[in-house]
Amino acid sequence: MSDDALTLEEYKRYGRQMILEGFGLPGQLKLKKARVAVIGAGGLGCPALQYLAGAGVGHIGIFDFDKVESSNLHRQVLHNTERVGCYKAESAKLALEALNPHVEIIAHIEPILPSNAISLLESYSLILDCTDRPTTRYLMSDAAVRLGIVLVSGAAISMGGQWSVYGGHHRAGIPPPRTERTADYTTGGPGAGTCEEEGVFGPVVGVVGVQMASEAMKVILGLDDEEPRLNLLSLAPSSTPYRSVKTRGPSIKCIACGPNATVTDDLGAVPYEAFCGLTGVPEEEESRGGGQIPRIRVNALREALTSNTSAKNILIDTRQETEYGICSLPESSNIPMETFVKDPIKNVQSLLEESSAEDTAGANIYFLCRRGNDSLVSALALRNALQEADPGNSRNWQIRDVIGGVRAWSKDVDPHFPVY
Repeated sequence: MSDDALTLEEYKRYGRQMILEGFGLPGQLKLKKARVAVIGAGGLGCPALQYLAGAGVGHIGIFDFDKVESSNLHRQVLHNTERVGCYKAESAKLALEALNPHVEIIAHIEPILPSNAISLLESYSLILDCTDRPTTRYLMSDAAVRLGIVLVSGAAISMGGQWSVYGGHHRAGIPPPRTERTADYTTGGPGAGTCEEEGVFGPVVGVVGVQMASEAMKVILGLDDEEPRLNLLSLAPSSTPYRSVKTRGPSIKCIACGPNATVTDDLGAVPYEAFCGLTGVPEEEESRGGGQIPRIRVNALREALTSNTSAKNILIDTRQETEYGICSLPESSNIPMETFVKDPIKNVQSLLEESSAEDTAGANIYFLCRRGNDSLVSALALRNALQEADPGNSRNWQIRDVIGGVRAWSKDVDPHFPVY
């Protein structure tokens, strides 16, 4: 069936939206002719894809080279338990084809890189950036500017999220053209954590993803707001759920869309890794922290906790109380990093006193967290506090950080230990 006509079944399927004011048959045909690229079939991509396909967007490209994991399923609603281990793009395609057989779905499982972004996206008229990789975000922004198409960008983490529309100058007769780039609203590289580190409330990504689909459809229909805005969402208790902030126009200093732009179609020449602070040789785990703190593996921790020595062992878990309540080692004590670093020596001294140790000197102090990041910060804080308060180290405390945290414990020591 041509993009210029609807089948009788499509009239019935889309009737409830075609009767909307300003929509009609012309609007439905615009959706059918549209070619939309959705980058990422995860928390944001799943609801966005679901509504785009359901509304009858005729040609949808899904770009995602990750595979479905069980930890995705509480928020990535196109996937299911049976498809754990499958590529997300292919899993999403199956779900969307079951939802609407009248749309063309193309699954791309290769990663989008500076070397292939233009060629992969040049056949599309609109991009939805539903990724969580900083370098991909900036790459999609520059690709959209180079191709002269609209970019709908969104993000979500913890209990908050945001979305906005960039560009729009591909539509003739709607002055002035908006050619701004996402980097024009960013003061530097990525500063936020990931969903794995910070957690994510499922409905947040659902709401943001649906809003992204709504913005994309409004662009296709010519109903979008010409004035650039950044839309903010918070589902935290007692907060205002929605806010909209007017944003400035393109920056004259922008390297992609400014008057002296240096970004060309050769996006491989753009140093995305450096801009996002991701360059350099990965530091060996044992030497992280400048080698100021001895770092041990979880097997060494197990041996230390089970050995028959007279030395007093203190294991401090620096995760948040909520995480500690999910799973913990029975020998550990919970002092979240933010609390511990305020007074490291006092916190350790209190644990030693609670243990009824007759001699607190010479104690072994082990630090543990989820993956070995917060624990290292806490260990360094204790070391620095001791150097300032007790230069001679009369306490003789032995400070050690555990590489890989409780995740490594589950992987290498106790496979029955819960992983979250």
